Amino acid sequence: MSRLSSYKDGRLFGLDVSSASAVFALLGEHGPEPGSAVLDLCCAPGTKLLMLSELCKGSRVAGVDIKRERLMVCRSLLTKYGSHDVELYHGDARDICNKPMERLTIAKKKSRGRKRQRRESPAEALVETTTLQAGSWDYVLCDAECTHDGSVKHMLKHLEAPGRDSSGVVGFWQQQDDRGHP
Repeated sequence: MSRLSSYKDGRLFGLDVSSASAVFALLGEHGPEPGSAVLDLCCAPGTKLLMLSELCKGSRVAGVDIKRERLMVCRSLLTKYGSHDVELYHGDARDICNKPMERLTIAKKKSRGRKRQRRESPAEALVETTTLQAGSWDYVLCDAECTHDGSVKHMLKHLEAPGRDSSGVVGFWQQQDDRGHP
């Protein structure tokens, strides 16, 4: 898929079906009314948040994640697809209403010309520090384990990577009980 021009220029993105089903389960058949507020806790690396931003036009969409590095990946994804209205916060989802969080900017998509654009540093992404208000969200997605990262297919992909010694790793689906049964 990464070779398709529609992917390269931000008109198409890939999403694991289990991740998409989490979004559809949250939004239901008709999705939110315009003006609704949608929050994605543990939002990085950002594909579910991107899907939410596409399906919730006219709504306030925000994402929170505790890992700054993963949040910067999320920010890059949202920038690539032009989802600059999404609010992105760096902080612990367990304390979103009690502790201030950094709000990060999402840059407007720039055309690439012949020269490569200078990347913005994580420090340049900071806009402000804020505390989110309790009770101000109509829809909240919390896929803390990240259905894609935890999928068997995803784990096997990383276990079978070239040069990786996975001889000592046995998945829970391969473990045997004390009688030798899987």
